[in-house]
Amino acid sequence: MTTNIKWVYHFNESDPANRLLLGGKGAGLAEMVIHNIPVPPGFIISTEACKNYLGNKRRLSPEVWQQIKDSIQALEVLTGKKFGGVDNPLIVSVRSGAPKSMPGMLETILNIGISNKTLETKSLPKEAISHLYDAYGRLIQMFARVIYQVDLGIKKDRFNANDVALLLVNFSKFTPTTFPQDPYEQLKQAVSAVFDSWLAPKAVAYRKEFKIPDEWGTAAIIQCLVFGNMGSDSGTGVVFSRNPTSGGRELFGEYLLDAQGEDLVAGIRTPKPIVDLRKDIPAAYQSLMGICEKLEIIFQDIQDIEFTIESGKLWILQTRSAKRAPLATIKIAV
Repeated sequence: MTTNIKWVYHFNESDPANRLLLGGKGAGLAEMVIHNIPVPPGFIISTEACKNYLGNKRRLSPEVWQQIKDSIQALEVLTGKKFGGVDNPLIVSVRSGAPKSMPGMLETILNIGISNKTLETKSLPKEAISHLYDAYGRLIQMFARVIYQVDLGIKKDRFNANDVALLLVNFSKFTPTTFPQDPYEQLKQAVSAVFDSWLAPKAVAYRKEFKIPDEWGTAAIIQCLVFGNMGSDSGTGVVFSRNPTSGGRELFGEYLLDAQGEDLVAGIRTPKPIVDLRKDIPAAYQSLMGICEKLEIIFQDIQDIEFTIESGKLWILQTRSAKRAPLATIKIAV
């Protein structure tokens, strides 16, 4: 039986006020799109779809899945890229987005859409192919950890072709199956993993402690991936629009050059203070300063912002009201 229920919302057709439907991350992205903040294009699978999934024996219903596939095809048209394509592949992230922030409790999978076929390209330069191998290795490793709770045991800053071959062998050895080569199968499993993480013991315990209703569910955000590991003019970071300790009117945060988001939290490399970005990528730093000021005006609060710089261009991945010390709260209010 088909229904007319809307399960999926593109950023530019979403009502940012509806946080219970879109989740906090989705609502923030929709608000930023309205105000022309540079956000990678994408769409939101609603919290209602999560509840539908959990009530359907943890299966995506045909209606929800069809709307997800339709939305991927809309992204293909918008970007000129092909999901699962060879020469110009559309690569996406799948992130959680509960109505109230639950840092570190829910799952994320990056680089969805890369497969053995993607690496058959003949048109990309050597540097781009090297970058694809690194992204593919990250995907295989993250897929095993999130979906099968398996550590494939390879710790590296950057993966090459040999690493990918070993990761694929280890995936087959330590999980019940081979790594999925169909990008839509990757996507389906990633969305399911995000929804499943709502019932993970650590997430349940977190909600109990902070009095977040179990019945809310989480949204899943599908977003075109921008790459911070494209060289010295790329990077990733987290920044507060003001100092959350003192309340001072200054950017406060850290970043890594030539890195993806998970590198920042993995602790493999030491991040740099955000002020150093002024020397490393001056134009991106100036853009970040302006956007932080604009986001404070939009949301009327100090913001905690995740960003990526791809080949010199700044992209904002997420913003939310920042936690701050009591002294900072008073100073910011004044």
